[in-house]
Parts: sequence; C-alpha cells; structure tokens
Amino acid sequence: MPLPTESRSILKKLLTVVTQRAFSLLEILDKEYDALLEVHPGELADITTHKIKALSELETADQVLQDFLTPLGAGPGGVVIEHILEDCPECAQRWHILTKALNQLREHNLRNGAVLNKNQQRTTQIITIITGREQLTEYTRQGGIPLELSSRSLAKA
Repeated sequence: MPLPTESRSILKKLLTVVTQRAFSLLEILDKEYDALLEVHPGELADITTHKIKALSELETADQVLQDFLTPLGAGPGGVVIEHILEDCPECAQRWHILTKALNQLREHNLRNGAVLNKNQQRTTQIITIITGREQLTEYTRQGGIPLELSSRSLAKA
C-alpha cells in the first residue's frame, strides 16, 4: 500500500519516538537489574518511579502509533504492517529496530522479575528462619540426627 509522503514522514517520526522511549525504558530496566543484585538496593524506589513514568510514556507513544496506523488498515482484520512498510524502506528499518528493542524489553523484564522473585523467596525464607515458624532439618556434629529449629539452635548458628 503506497503511503503519501506526509504519512511516511509521520510514520518515521512516530517509529523514532516509540523506539527512543523503548530504549529509555531498557536503560531503566538495566539500572533496576543492577539495583536488584545489590545487597542494599537503595536506589530501587527511585528506579521504580522512573520505570513507571517511562512505561507510561512508551504506552502513550505506542497508542499514538496505533491510532495513526489504524486508518491505514493496519491492525486486526486489516492490512498487515509489513504491507504498509513495503513502500517505505526507512520505516521498515525503524520498525525492525523497534521490534528488537521491544523483544529486549521483554527479556529484561523477565530477567528482572526472576531476580525479584528470587530475592523475595530469600527474604521470606530468612523471615521464617528468624521467627522459627518453619522446621528445618539440621544435623548434629555426629550427623544423621535431625533437630527441630529452635531459638537455641538459631543462636548457635
């Protein structure tokens, strides 16, 4: 589907904005990952605030892009985006960069979620050990004899 010159220009600009916002969010996810790996992730609250803002900006830019593409026939029941991009190699290149950035965002988000989940499990485990609410199997120095978790055995640890 041939795009008018004005539509090409708008599409290129929209793809650039969405891609820039995606890479901005990617940088924040990298900072979040580094903070999650720290022993005392003090910056995590600020990073989360920036992440929420960047995600909102990305969603807004994506919605503007969708609103632009819908009248051109892209979307459910319409022309596939590749057909729109066939006429504009620069748009196709930017689309490719954007899809790569979005895939990286997904991977980074999954990675950060896994680290966050592991940290949460570790914290929960530490709390249950400290409060003595879970019985763990421990062995004496002679081995083989399980002991119940108690404040005395915790103090020995």
